[in-house]
Amino acid sequence: MPIAWINGKYVPEDEIALSPNDRGFLYGDGAFETMRSVQSRIIALHAHIHRLKTACERLRIPLTQGPENFRTIIQELLNRNALQDAYIRISISRGPVEQFGFGFSKTIKPTCLLAVRPAPTIPDNIYQKGVSVGFQISSLFGSHTGDTAIKSLSAVEYVLAKQSALENKCYDMLLMDSIERVYEGTSSNVFVVRQGALCTPPVHSGILPGITRARVITLAETKLHLPVREILFSKQDVLTAEEVFLTNTNIDVLPVTVAGEQTIGNGLPGKITQSLLQLYRQTLIEILE
Repeated sequence: MPIAWINGKYVPEDEIALSPNDRGFLYGDGAFETMRSVQSRIIALHAHIHRLKTACERLRIPLTQGPENFRTIIQELLNRNALQDAYIRISISRGPVEQFGFGFSKTIKPTCLLAVRPAPTIPDNIYQKGVSVGFQISSLFGSHTGDTAIKSLSAVEYVLAKQSALENKCYDMLLMDSIERVYEGTSSNVFVVRQGALCTPPVHSGILPGITRARVITLAETKLHLPVREILFSKQDVLTAEEVFLTNTNIDVLPVTVAGEQTIGNGLPGKITQSLLQLYRQTLIEILE
């Protein structure tokens, strides 16, 4: 049975008891962060914890642990679960309450839970042939009032979009607004190559500010000397792009070779995509903490 950490204690997961009045369960009132370890070292730990802290501040949930506190907890979890290459998730909820209702007291004690799993692996042949994606209009974007820059526990729209992707036998859905501008995948950032330039939606559009996204932009500019444009683009721009790829902590740089039912480029991962994947993996040691 995997060992998790909850509110200061290391506990077998089947012995964890969450309050039925926890606001994370009642309302999805909280935030989460996902990370990956490689040989027991964590990819971009400080950047991930900074993003989690920012989310908690915006939700007005106190987060007392800092990067070094989390590092100690994660290292112990890796040891107890005999893992070196792991998927790591931190979940923070506002905590349990006595009375139901959307309003909250500032004295609520948050629930903090950390769990680890073996790192998911994508076979090399998938990177060699690429994946397919679909398109789905989402109320999260455009004239939305939500805050998708927070990795919220309330992720039902992403859940349903990912399930739609699975049912349609594609890797993911690209989420669009009502006029078919593309923003992101359900758990990834999206890039296209058009006329030799690398394009990706800007953070101010409401997308999640991905840690891998930022790293890829840096590598594209400093190593490949590519022009990078942070702009919104349309579904048609994706379909007619020279290259398309997705990024996140667990997939690195994942080529997309089919969108909708249309082949991207020549149907194979493009040269820029392959170069960025190679550079990202070659320089990964620079961001291991």
